[in-house]
Amino acid sequence: MLGPAGLRHRFEEASLRWIRGQSLRFERRIAGPLLRSVRFEAVLVGLEDGAEVRPELTLGVDARIRGFGGALQLYTRGVRAGWTRELTAIDGPGRLATRRSRRPLDVTTQAALVRWSDHGARPALHARVEQWLRQAPARQLDGLRPKVLVAGWAEEEEQLDVVIDDLVEACAAGVVELHWSVFCPRCRSDVLRVEGLNGLPEQARCGACGSVHAVDLARTVEVVLAAPAWLRSAEPTCPAVAAGVPEVAAAVLLPPGGEDTMSLSLSPGRYRLVAGAGVERLDGELVITEGGSSTASWAPGGGRVHLGTQGTLSFDNPRRRRHFIRVVECDRPIPRLSALRMLTRPRFQARLGGHAPAPGAILEIGDATLLVIDLADTASYFAARGDRAGVRHLRRRLDAVVECVEARGGVRIKSLGDGILAMFPDPVRAARAAVDLLSGPEAGHAGEPAIRLGMARGSLLTQHTDVAGLDCFGGTVAAASLAVYRAPPLGLQLSGALCDNDEVVDVLRSNQLVLEPMESGRCLARFPSVGG
Repeated sequence: MLGPAGLRHRFEEASLRWIRGQSLRFERRIAGPLLRSVRFEAVLVGLEDGAEVRPELTLGVDARIRGFGGALQLYTRGVRAGWTRELTAIDGPGRLATRRSRRPLDVTTQAALVRWSDHGARPALHARVEQWLRQAPARQLDGLRPKVLVAGWAEEEEQLDVVIDDLVEACAAGVVELHWSVFCPRCRSDVLRVEGLNGLPEQARCGACGSVHAVDLARTVEVVLAAPAWLRSAEPTCPAVAAGVPEVAAAVLLPPGGEDTMSLSLSPGRYRLVAGAGVERLDGELVITEGGSSTASWAPGGGRVHLGTQGTLSFDNPRRRRHFIRVVECDRPIPRLSALRMLTRPRFQARLGGHAPAPGAILEIGDATLLVIDLADTASYFAARGDRAGVRHLRRRLDAVVECVEARGGVRIKSLGDGILAMFPDPVRAARAAVDLLSGPEAGHAGEPAIRLGMARGSLLTQHTDVAGLDCFGGTVAAASLAVYRAPPLGLQLSGALCDNDEVVDVLRSNQLVLEPMESGRCLARFPSVGG
């Protein structure tokens, strides 16, 4: 903690309690030369019109040495004023409306904006990013989720691919920086943020709840944007840190044998009761329903409890250790852009391909769709046309396949001699690419090797190699390879649960493909005129 005279002090939380949108209170025991303890409380008080709120702060500091009262009074006055500004700037319902000042941009940032515009940036997106750079509070310049930039636009999901490509150009131009943020699947807190994929470890430990989890490019790593370093604030204040975890509806630090009661106003849904560091087995669940009970009580290990949207929740800690209990929203959607979604954009590979995992690091991708494209019976074609003509034909066909894959939001992982392995962030994109390949010129003409496809979905492992770049391996790769091996020419074989995926089936059938069940839960999709 940064204390008087710019000295840093080690501290221990003696107590901590907050309810989102209502109050924040903590007491810290300080291990330093000047301070003994700090007590802080912030309460949001409604104004007379009932539409807005303002923060009221109380700050008390105990000094270790005498004669320090005057300087300490100036210190607390400055801290209180700074924290008031932070709380006032926090977005949220009922926030005190303040006029946002425009931040002047330096020559370097203005030149970067011009370079980005010259590379074809969409005017609406360019305006939103420039407004964020000029008007966002300094604390918020450290992390902007790309999906926030498309909020309110028609067909947000369809627009997102174009926005991602534009933001890649913004990063290349120096307008913003691209960061990779690891978050905890248990308590949804930020765990680690790095400027390059080579900084991602295979596992990460959450400092908030103590859980250790695998780093998953599809499920626990998201892309965030940051303003250039010279525009960002150096260090967020304590209230800003609490406000930076909007997924946590309430939190309380209970000492051994401690008790606390909170009056909560929550939306219907499921909430995880995180019991504390290293005790996942003691986590519980809070279910909020309309017309539910007005009171409930819970202790670590207490399982599930039910409460109404307006109710009182009592916490009890009968155990011999402290528990930092948090009420975390499970159903609240977070506009995260997964690292996998960024990695499968061709523009990213072309412009920012230097972002790659560290050599030797094996990372997980918890959910991806693989499409293996193979040209059948190329040996006969080579024997008839010769090696040189065969290679030219093979390159031309596979280049066209890669263009089709990239047009549908996929990325080539590696070449497989007479085929390629492609990865997609979701199965619908892969199904659309498969339809294009089977119905377009990429399928091949008479006398040419015909295309055949195999598709599988599941978890896999990825590693960066100098030869293949981002390489993939695991059971899902084996399933996709087996599917293409068993597929006939001009056919697509689906592996496992993809046969029962309604969205995939709708895409195939809407394009007149016929699905035929196969053994081992597989199915074959092809046009009726190709049936054998």
